[in-house]
Amino acid sequence: GAALAFASSDRKIMARHLQSALNINTNHIGSRLLLANHLIDREAYDDAEKQIALALKVNPHHPEAWAYRSVVAHLREDKAAEKTARTHALKHWKTNPKVDHIIGQKLSQKYRFAEGSAHQRQALVFDKDFLPGKIQLAQDLLRLGLEREGWAMAEAAHEIDGYDVTTFNLVTLKDTLDKYTTLTNANFRVRMTPHEAAIYGPRALRLLEKAHATLSKKYGLKLEQQTTVEIFADQKDFGVRTFGMPDNPGFLGVCFGCVITANSPASQMPSPANWESVLWHEFCHTITLTLTKNKMPRWLSEGLSVYEERQANPAWGMRMNPRFREMILSDELTPVSKLSGAFMSPESNVHLQFAYYESSLVVEHIVERFGLESIRKILRDLSQGVKINDAIANHTEPMKKLEVAFAKYAKSKAEELAPELEWTKPDPRELRANIEELAKKHPKNFYILSQQARRAINARDWEAAKAHCRKLIKLFPRQNGGANNPYVLLAKAHRELKEFSEERKTLETLACMSDDAYDVFLRLIELTAEAKDWNTVRLNCERALAVNPLLSQPHRQLAIAAEAQNRSKSAIESWQTLLELDPLDPAEP
Repeated sequence: GAALAFASSDRKIMARHLQSALNINTNHIGSRLLLANHLIDREAYDDAEKQIALALKVNPHHPEAWAYRSVVAHLREDKAAEKTARTHALKHWKTNPKVDHIIGQKLSQKYRFAEGSAHQRQALVFDKDFLPGKIQLAQDLLRLGLEREGWAMAEAAHEIDGYDVTTFNLVTLKDTLDKYTTLTNANFRVRMTPHEAAIYGPRALRLLEKAHATLSKKYGLKLEQQTTVEIFADQKDFGVRTFGMPDNPGFLGVCFGCVITANSPASQMPSPANWESVLWHEFCHTITLTLTKNKMPRWLSEGLSVYEERQANPAWGMRMNPRFREMILSDELTPVSKLSGAFMSPESNVHLQFAYYESSLVVEHIVERFGLESIRKILRDLSQGVKINDAIANHTEPMKKLEVAFAKYAKSKAEELAPELEWTKPDPRELRANIEELAKKHPKNFYILSQQARRAINARDWEAAKAHCRKLIKLFPRQNGGANNPYVLLAKAHRELKEFSEERKTLETLACMSDDAYDVFLRLIELTAEAKDWNTVRLNCERALAVNPLLSQPHRQLAIAAEAQNRSKSAIESWQTLLELDPLDPAEP
C-alpha cells in the first residue's frame, strides 16, 4: 500500500516499500506487478518480464499479470505474443474490462495514444459504465487532438462520479479553455489567454512556423494535420491538461504528438525560461514522434530535441558545464541502452538535467560519426517496429560497441572543457580560512578563482575583481551559468567604475551564449539605446522578449528603435503591444 502511494511521486521510496513487502512474502503478486509496471516505464522489458513470470508462477491465471505481459509483447513488436497474452488474461472472464484498461493505460503512458484509446474503447464495450476506462479514454482523446469527443467523454465520466478528481479537474479546465483565444494558420492552432495572445501570440506563431519549416524539411516529414499548442498562464491548468492533476512542477512543456502543452512565462515568474527554445524543443518532439509513430525510447526523443535546440540557436540547449564535466569524469554516465531509465527516478534535478544532456550528446556523437541520415534511418526503422538496439546497429554499429565509443567521446568532451584550469575541489573550510595561500599554490584552480572574484566584488575591490574575472574568462571563455559567472561579475565591476564601453563588451559576449539572461539583455538595451545603436537595441529586445514578453521595457525600446529606423509597421505593432500591457501613460509618444 505504501509503495502504491509513492508510485507516482517518488519511485525510490516506492522501491524500498516494495522490497520490504517482498522480504515478508516473495510470492506477493501485487508487489511483483507494481515492480513490473515500474520496469516497463524504465524500458527495462527483460527485467519486467522476469517479474511477470514470478507472478504467474504463483498464479498462472492472474489476469493483470497476463495484461502486463501483453503490454511488454506489444512494446517489443511481438504481435503473436501480445495477442496470446491478452487471450490468457481474458480466459476465465471474457469481458473483464480491467484487462484492456491496463493494457491501454500502459500503452498511453508510452505515448501510444491511438493504440491505448482502442483498448479503452474495448474495455467500454465490455462494460459501458467502466469508469477508469472512460477517464483514461477522455485523456487519450484529448492528447490525440480529438477534442469534441474527449471533452464529451470527460463530462460523461464526471456525471458517473462527481467526486473523481481527474474528471472534475478536466471539466473545470474546459471552462477555462473556452475563454482562451485561438490563433490559427495552416499548420498550427495556438491557444492562449486573451491578454497573452494580444501581447505575444503572433510572435509565437512566427516562431512555430519557423520550427515547422526547418524541422519538417530536415527530417523529410509532411505533417498531415495541424499541431495544437496550448500555452497556460496558470501552472495548475497546465498540470491538469497534461497530467490530469494540478501539482506537477518542473515541466516547461510536454508534447503528445499533434498536441503540445506549455507553461507561459507568467507561470514561471520571477525567473522564466526561454519560451521560444521550449516551443522549438517540443515541436521537434512532434516531428520525431510522428515519424516513428510514437515508437521511440525516451532518451532518443529528448536527445534529439535538445540537440535541435543547439542547432537552431547557439545560445539554446544544454552544453558541457563544470557539473556535467565532473559527473562524466566520475563515471556517472548511464549506458546508452539504459538511458531512458535515467529520467524515471533521478537522484536530483541536476541528475535529471544530466540525463537530457547526455541523451543529446549521444545524438551528437552519432551525427558526427555517421551523419544525420543515420538518425533519419533509425527513426524510419523505429516506425516499422524495429527495436532501438537493432535500428542503431543497422545504421551505426552494435550497441555495445557504440556505448564504448560514446563513453570515450563524452570523456573527451569533458576534458576539453577549459583544459588549462585545475578542477580539483578544495576543502570548503580551508577555502574560507586560507584562500590566499591556496591561490598561490593553485593559481589556475576554477573554484579558488571563482571564490576570489566573488570576495573581491563583495569587498568592492573592483580592480581585483576585474583581474580574477579576466583570468577565469581567458581560461574558460564559454561560461554562461553559475552563481559566480565571471562575465556578470566583470560587468558589475566595469559598471561601478563607470567603464560603460567595457561593460557593454562583456555583457554582449555573455548574451551570445545565454538564452535566459533577462537582466543582461535589459542592461544591454539601456547601453545600446544610449549609443543609438538601434540594430543592437532590436537584437537585445528580441532576446528579452524570448524570455519574458509580458514586461513593457523591451516592447517600448523596440518601438523606439523601429521609429528611429523608419520601420513604421514594426513600430506600430510594438506600440500597440505596449498598450496591451496597460502602461502608466497610454498617451506616451
